[in-house]
Amino acid sequence: MKKSKIIIPALGMLILSTAASVTGTVAWFTTVSTAQANITSFAVRKLGGDLDYTVSAGTGTEKATDTAKATIQLTGTSPALCDASYNHSTGKVWKANSNASAFTAIDSESLANWTAASNASSITYYAVSWSYTFSYSFGGDTNPVNLYFNSISSSVTPTLTLAASGTQTEQTYKGFRIAFICGDRTVVWAKSQTSANCHYVTATNAAAGTYSNVDSSSAAGDLLDSTGVTIVAENGSGSVARADYLGQFTSSSTSLTVKCIAWFEGTDPNIVNGAEMDSVAAVLDFYARPLAA
Repeated sequence: MKKSKIIIPALGMLILSTAASVTGTVAWFTTVSTAQANITSFAVRKLGGDLDYTVSAGTGTEKATDTAKATIQLTGTSPALCDASYNHSTGKVWKANSNASAFTAIDSESLANWTAASNASSITYYAVSWSYTFSYSFGGDTNPVNLYFNSISSSVTPTLTLAASGTQTEQTYKGFRIAFICGDRTVVWAKSQTSANCHYVTATNAAAGTYSNVDSSSAAGDLLDSTGVTIVAENGSGSVARADYLGQFTSSSTSLTVKCIAWFEGTDPNIVNGAEMDSVAAVLDFYARPLAA
């Protein structure tokens, strides 16, 4: 059985639209009050095979059209993202105070809690979410089929724009993250960054979180970074013990829901005042592979 693939392209344009008002080199949430990322939409399409999907809006997002495969876009007038942090082990988004000397965990995923600022002309979120429900149609072979996120062929393509101050060379697109959550499995994708620069907030006054089993082909790790996991051979069985594993279809359970959370990671060394304000287009690639009998 050949693998079945879905490519989900054009994951919106993420534009850091305003340069920070002061310069600095501290990587801890220094842009939380000043730099924003505008998102237009999250579009999807299907490319053949036995793997299908539907899409659902979540916190801070809405369907642009009333169809199962509708484009997802941010909710509100001139919506934007500011920097935050996401702890994959607890499922909590963290925000910083005005000078990033302390952090607060946002326990409840509600529109009010995930809204950083709002007025008549714009709305800014700490993070946004949406979901894909994948379904798999079994034929004569009813062996379990695993669902994977293809971190190699998925891409983040930035359009680089120098900040107004022109004093920093960091590129903010490298701080873009997406978490994929399927049941009790969560993995964070940092396509444009190396694991050495990938951390997350774990406490009110610290940010020492380090991801485990990065890009592992033998363990369900926490992070897929710029290296990614190489896909096994076409006739390979795949395994649940891979960092890019999301879930498993069986003949009695043929659907999986993958929740996506997107944010700009405030602990990334590129998220600094005066850094380059970049726009980002992302393409997501998912595939299914049968488990060996």
